[in-house]
Parts: sequence; structure tokens; C-alpha cells
Amino acid sequence: MRDLDSNEEKGLKMITYIIYLGVLPLIFAIISGVIFYLWPIETSQAVLVSLPTTGKHKYNISISKENLEFSEIFKNSASLAFTQYYKYCLNYGEYRPQSKECISNPGFPVSIFESLETLFLLNDKENYEKAKYQILNNFSLFNLDYVDIHEFWGRGIGSLLGIFQLSGEMEFLKLAAKCAEEILSFGKADFINFRSKQTKNYVDGKKILSNWFMGIPELISINHYIKKPLFQKYIESQKKLNPIDFLMPRIRENRYRNYFLTSFVKNGYLTDFLPEIIESDTAFDNSQFYPFFDSNSEKYQYPSDFLERLEQRDPKYWSIRTNRKKINYQNLMGMIFYGFEYNNTRMPKTKLTLASQFLRLQKTFPKKLLNCLESETRFGSQEDIIGFTFKGDEILDLAIRGEKEKVLNSIRNSIKKYYTPEGFHGMRISSIGKFYDDDIQHTEFLGEWLKVGALLTSAEELLKRAVFNEFGHIIYIK
Repeated sequence: MRDLDSNEEKGLKMITYIIYLGVLPLIFAIISGVIFYLWPIETSQAVLVSLPTTGKHKYNISISKENLEFSEIFKNSASLAFTQYYKYCLNYGEYRPQSKECISNPGFPVSIFESLETLFLLNDKENYEKAKYQILNNFSLFNLDYVDIHEFWGRGIGSLLGIFQLSGEMEFLKLAAKCAEEILSFGKADFINFRSKQTKNYVDGKKILSNWFMGIPELISINHYIKKPLFQKYIESQKKLNPIDFLMPRIRENRYRNYFLTSFVKNGYLTDFLPEIIESDTAFDNSQFYPFFDSNSEKYQYPSDFLERLEQRDPKYWSIRTNRKKINYQNLMGMIFYGFEYNNTRMPKTKLTLASQFLRLQKTFPKKLLNCLESETRFGSQEDIIGFTFKGDEILDLAIRGEKEKVLNSIRNSIKKYYTPEGFHGMRISSIGKFYDDDIQHTEFLGEWLKVGALLTSAEELLKRAVFNEFGHIIYIK
């Protein structure tokens, strides 16, 4: 073999150098792209595990012939409700069908978030893609003013987790994680203004007990896939905290009236756990309540005559609110985490949703609700139900217990009764006990009510495998 002269040698070196400069950046770009694609949030501390392949549906929708009629009714109803909301009130919370006005509560476009699972389950591909594009491309927390954080955890992030569980599309999980990270940076607050970086809480004397638990189920689900110190630290801290310590600073004497939590404890058991405030017309010295709020006490008590006074003030209200399943207060946190200990435990035999275990205990009037819906007339009296806004926790529990036909018929009948060509409305009771249309297409119509119907017609077996949050969103599928 002949020796290379100096010019040939220089030429080969130059070619080698050019190839080196061209290939090395390409290799680096490929490696960087793979890392960026797999990384769920913008931090070097996150670890992504157990994710399905993006773009491939994790759950296949299958509608049998026997469910086809119901499925078409639900799909057409969802399409009408979504289309009208999308047309008139896209960047708002809810929509008024008759007046075409938009409602800002709870501070973010909740209806489009809560439509995701329902549209997916009903195989409404066109509207689902619209909702998906709007959320993944146009939604930003930093464009929002004051947001109800309890609602955003449960309905906003809960919806993102639900559609991730159904579709397997990682973009939804990533967005849920980013939103959770941003919320946690503000600490515990009832309302956050993301635009101005300010927070607000309820006025002194009012505190929603369920706000202490807000975000915990959703964060546990996120942390199952994205291991991040911030998430893990927060979850562990909530296991150790006593909710009484959280509530105590917020119990204040009001100059004109006293407010008391509806989450009463009797004989060491939680007899009511609604996110509501009741107003007492009898003045109480708040010092009487200290034994009840004493975190060192084994059983939380309150004045012996308090219940009697309350019952005398409003016996109907009290009888409805106390006839519930009792939960041991000291085991409450354990029940929250119960549904997520996948390998060691299983859901209770009654198959109640996780939400019903610790936030919305079994209500006493689901049968009355269904009887009203099955009748030929609208609700007849205040004793039957206190308004109708398509909340789905009652029918979800009934669906889980296997009362499929009754639930499907009830949803269909409610669609007929509350339909208008412009959408669907709820019903309220006036101060004199008369019923009237409230002209609000409640987010629960798409997010809870129709979704139960969609689950029964296209994914019934999920009712046995899914873990639902307070608002009925699927935050984990076993």
C-alpha cells in the first residue's frame, strides 16, 4: 500500500473533522430529545415510572347492543351540552342556556376539564379532540385570577388524572403534576390568584373541613407515577397532621352570629362530613368547644345540649344530616390512603367509592332522588330533595352496587325533564318552597351525571376497578 502524501493526509483529516462535527451534535440531539420526551416535569428531581405508551389508549371502549340506545342518548346530550358551552362560555366555568351568560365560578374553565372523561367514554371523538386541544395548548394557570383550590384539585386535576387513566396520554399527567407543583408552592390556601401570586382564605369563623383533605387523593395518584420529593414530603406531612390543629386557628367568635362546622363528632365518631357551614341563632361561648377541638383528647366532645338545641332549631335538617354511616375519626386518614395501598388491601365489600368513605358519606336520599326522576312530574316537595344540580355521587354509588337499570333510566328521564334546545338546566327551591329552573348548565352534568351513564354503557367493569375522588373522577384504575 502506498503512503499518503501530505495533501491527501490533510484532506482525510478535514473530512474526518467535518463528519465528527456533524454527527456528534446529531447524537446529542437524539439523546436530549429522548430525555425530554420521557421527562414529565421541568425538574431534575422527578422520576417517571410505570407509564403507558403515549398515543395508545390504555382502556378500550366497547358498547354492547343492549346499551346502544342509552349510549346514543347520553352521547347526543353530551354533544349538545359541550357544543353550547364551547360556543358561548369557553373560558368560563359554567353556561346559562337561556340567557347565554357565563359564570366564572370556581375561577377556571371547569366545564371543559370535566367533559374530558365523559366525551372519551362516549366515543365523541370530535368534541373530545376540541377539549383536549384547548386544555393542552391554551390553558395556563398563570392566566387565572382567584381560583377555588378545593374545586381545582378535585375537578381540574382530578379530570386530568381521569383522562390519563382512560387514554394513557402522558400530556395530561404532566399537566396535572405541573399544576400540583404550582399549587403546593403557595402552601395551604382556600383561594389562589395565580396571576398576582396572592392567596385568600374564608373569613374567620368559617372553615370547610374537607379543604384540609383537598389534593391528597390526587397527589397520591400523581406520586404513584411521578416520584418527586416535593410530592412525597407533602403526602407524608398530611399523614402526621391532625385536622383539628388545622381547624383550630379558624374557629373565631363572630360579633353577630356563630358559625359551626357540620362535621360533628359524637362518641368518638364522625357523624357528618359535608363541606358546608350551618348558622346557629343561639349564641355560644366558643370556650365550650375547646374539648371538642383538643387534639390530645381521645374522644372529641362538645356541649351536651348543643345537639338538642340544633335539633330543635331545624329538626328536618338534622335528621337528614345525621342518619349516615359512621366513621371512626381517628381512622379517617387511614381510610384516605386505604384505596391506594394496592398490594395489601382491597376496597370495602360495599364497594363504596373512595370519596364516599371520607368526604361525602352515603346520603339518605338517593332512593328519593331516583323516585323523583322516575316519576312523570318534577320534584314535588322540599322533603324529597333540596334542589337538583346533577351531582353524581348518589347514582355513582348505586351504579357501583349494581343498580344499573334504575340508574340508566333515571339519567335518561332527567335528560328529558331538564332539556332545552340550548342545553340543560338545574332546579332550585325558592325561599317559599317553590321549584324553579336555575338557568345553569352545571358542570356536574358533563362531569358527573352523564359520566356515570357513560361508564355503565361502555366501561361497566371499571366501576369495580376504579378509585374515584370526591367529584367522581377516576384517579386510579387497579
